[in-house]
Amino acid sequence: MSLINIINKQKTITNNIYVCGTSIFRNLSDNQREEFLNKFKQNTGAEFEIISSEEENKLTVAGATKKVNGKVAVFVGGGGSSEIAIYDNGIKEMVNTPIGVMDAMAKFPDLAEDLATTDLEEVKSFVKEKLNLPKEKADILILAGGGHKHFAIDSGVHYEKNNLYEDEFIC
Repeated sequence: MSLINIINKQKTITNNIYVCGTSIFRNLSDNQREEFLNKFKQNTGAEFEIISSEEENKLTVAGATKKVNGKVAVFVGGGGSSEIAIYDNGIKEMVNTPIGVMDAMAKFPDLAEDLATTDLEEVKSFVKEKLNLPKEKADILILAGGGHKHFAIDSGVHYEKNNLYEDEFIC
């Protein structure tokens, strides 16, 4: 189902809709961006805001920490950017990196295969040299963004059940 169809379906339920896009839209050429925004507005009647990585981080942290007490790191791993925020009754530190899953996949295309042949240390080194890390540390890590649960399940990493609220994640 396309984004336009989803928005039009939601409009049958409510008129209070806020639509925003992140790095994939930030990285469009001016012509592509204008074409998309015009098509979106024409087909939905709704506004579409392309937000900065800082705003993306703030919105994600607000949602991810709503019911959390304590000092947490929220890692937003996106397709074209990664953001990390340290939260302790407010955002204490935020770092953004213009590298995401799509960058790693472009560098190491075999990662999309059932059996990747790229050495894990090579991938870690690639990410480590590009990823900006916060100076502050946290007691809890919250992973946000599209691929974290799939990564955990596929890689065998222990993934704790969300006990703050029941989500509707479907693998």
